[in-house]
Amino acid sequence: MVLEHIFYADDYTKRVAEAIAENQGLPAAIFRIRNPTFSRWGSWLSSCGETKVRCAYLPSRSVLIGGNRWRHHFALHLTDLPTVSIDAHTDMSFDEMIFLKLVRPYNWLYFRLLGGCDVHLVLPYDDFKWKRWDIAVPEDWIDRFHLYAFDRRRFKARVSLSFSRSSVIEVEDPETSPLLPEINKQISLDWDVTREISEDRVERLVADIAREGDVCDIWLDEGRRGKRRTLRDDVESCSRICQILSSL
Repeated sequence: MVLEHIFYADDYTKRVAEAIAENQGLPAAIFRIRNPTFSRWGSWLSSCGETKVRCAYLPSRSVLIGGNRWRHHFALHLTDLPTVSIDAHTDMSFDEMIFLKLVRPYNWLYFRLLGGCDVHLVLPYDDFKWKRWDIAVPEDWIDRFHLYAFDRRRFKARVSLSFSRSSVIEVEDPETSPLLPEINKQISLDWDVTREISEDRVERLVADIAREGDVCDIWLDEGRRGKRRTLRDDVESCSRICQILSSL
């Protein structure tokens, strides 16, 4: 698959995108994308009703370089494809923002399911203790949600369907279970997952699941305290993912 488009979210990620295209000699066109979720916010606040978000989906053979994890909700309206999200956090928290229909970085996958898209969520492990790791699933879409963990500690996990109802679902191994192998998909990769799982394992998983015509969005991570990531780190990491996609 020859990458035809590289999108970026801000000035910093523009530098990353340009460096990738130059270093790899990619003929890809480079464009900026703006946050489509703000149209939902503005429309809801003015009308207090359900709104339809107008957006242009990213074409196949595209990569988006996004900012760090607080911008991950950009990914909500990038495609209408099934989604494989590889992340250190669930991004499916249930709070008052769900009722207000406000898309946030920590709940965007809930709205992804609510829009009718299949979601395959890949986490470092399945031992959830804190707010950023809870999972809420719209009850009508529970059959479209699939949970995986690189390092499984349990084989089942409880997810919330509402404030008072929950359900138990299976936790699968992403390195042995097929994740939409022959279907075009959106691969949404938050680089903070590499704080827990080695970059090699993450890259091997992307290589295993990626197919011709997929769309990939990569969300940069600032790194750990005392070991912040640099522009060079981000260029090298994103370049390896682009090389994987270009070799399909």
